[in-house]
Amino acid sequence: ILYRNASDNTALDIGVKGSLGEGGGLNVTAAGKFKGEIAKGTARVPSLQPTPDTPIEIEAKVAIGRTNITAEGNFVADLASIDMRLRLAGPTLRALEKVSGLKLPDTPPYTLSGHLRHTGAEWVFDPFEGKVDESDQRGSVAYTGVKRPFLKAALKSKLLDFDDLGPLLGAPPKTGAGETATPEQKEKAA
Repeated sequence: ILYRNASDNTALDIGVKGSLGEGGGLNVTAAGKFKGEIAKGTARVPSLQPTPDTPIEIEAKVAIGRTNITAEGNFVADLASIDMRLRLAGPTLRALEKVSGLKLPDTPPYTLSGHLRHTGAEWVFDPFEGKVDESDQRGSVAYTGVKRPFLKAALKSKLLDFDDLGPLLGAPPKTGAGETATPEQKEKAA
């Protein structure tokens, strides 16, 4: 499958092998550009029933730019409902906007894993755990993006560096000595 969308700078070459129905399964590989970023990924769909309202089980590994995503779970064909175990790692949470459409803060590098659920305009990541730069994080996050996006979080930490959470409140990431920041964040701070 060749997927091209010039308006959002996406060009993917997708390979699919397998069969539909009970006992069937699909293996998918993809490579190219997604919204201007180099992208590649693999996915396995253990069983695919040819009905639009049956949840589709999936195991996937995707890299978009410097963001890496591993997912296991299910979704319905129109993506109105998602229920996944997710592992994410990247240079800033802001980069996830290209994948999810969510406007997230420009954080230091992060690694997170947890349970993601999506229905309607609500995204819930609960429970989750991981690190944003030097700070360990665990808890829950809910994002509603109707007319005015709203992010609500209940976070716990054993080691919390307030510099790491400043971007959640609108402050720029710290880029001085001893801080971890992407080249783009260092350039912006300069």
